[in-house]
Amino acid sequence: MADLVSTITLIFTLLRVICWFVLFFVTILYNDALKRRKVFHPNLQLLLFSMPFTYLIFIIPSAFTLIVKFFSLQDSDLLSTLLHALTDFGIFGSSFNLFSFTIERLIATWKVDDYEHISSRIPYMALLLLLFQWSLAAAVVTLLY
Repeated sequence: MADLVSTITLIFTLLRVICWFVLFFVTILYNDALKRRKVFHPNLQLLLFSMPFTYLIFIIPSAFTLIVKFFSLQDSDLLSTLLHALTDFGIFGSSFNLFSFTIERLIATWKVDDYEHISSRIPYMALLLLLFQWSLAAAVVTLLY
């Protein structure tokens, strides 16, 4: 029975690692396609560009956590806490992505006549929304740890 559990654990760990590499490759392709096509407003384009990186922020620390557990490496409490905090930071940051998109789309709908001229060169609104998104994620993680 123990062999079956370890075999299943190994299979799912390998599938998870393959998914990480696929996600990383898809992130590169997605951002490359987004860079080439300039059809979106700069605010929306920056939010779309940053979206896959928010997922990488919680996948990379969780990968290191899995590697440490899988190979039975000796990890300190500080390293374990740091990796879990970074994973939680990425999870909360990615969950607040929808909030940023919603606010940006609401402003675009509300200011439909002026929106194309608002921050058309530098996406100030998207930068503020991203700053707020990650500040909120940092505040939540700080309260958790």
